[in-house]
Amino acid sequence: MSENGTAVYQRQHRRGLTMPQLSAIDLLASGKTDKETAELLNLSRTCVTEWRCYSPVFQAALNRRRAEIWGAAADRLRSLIPQALDVLAAALGSGYAPSQMKAALAILRLARFSAAQKIGPDEPEAIVRGVVDRLRGQAQDPTDDLLDASMGLPPYEKHFRQVFEELETLASQSDEAPTGKE
Repeated sequence: MSENGTAVYQRQHRRGLTMPQLSAIDLLASGKTDKETAELLNLSRTCVTEWRCYSPVFQAALNRRRAEIWGAAADRLRSLIPQALDVLAAALGSGYAPSQMKAALAILRLARFSAAQKIGPDEPEAIVRGVVDRLRGQAQDPTDDLLDASMGLPPYEKHFRQVFEELETLASQSDEAPTGKE
């Protein structure tokens, strides 16, 4: 593969993102599916799915992008809350305006929904720590290394590095294979 080929580039930029990955993040964050993203970027669907499921660096960047998009939408929604409250106050004080009241109530419900949204970690290390914690079945405590050793588990930091490497290997298996080579 050429020096600027995707497999070589990916290995050289192990902790960074390639241009196809950055493009995929924008497409996925905008609501495209793995398949649609892969078709638009001339990649295999498997490649995009592996990035999304196994690459902590990709997942973190995707979570950051989603948080940016949701944050902007949430800000816009929050700016409508005073207007919605004004409509409700006016409706309570005077005649019944059903369409305006429905719109105001819908905005207030959406505001509650948007406040409850959680995107996910935006740092690769936090994603891997979550995987390791799930594998271990608990959050890590300094005394847990002793208990883990008795169950045959490696020390937490070593386990963390092993899982990070395993996830990176899984994420780079398809190395951006063109469409049709799934």
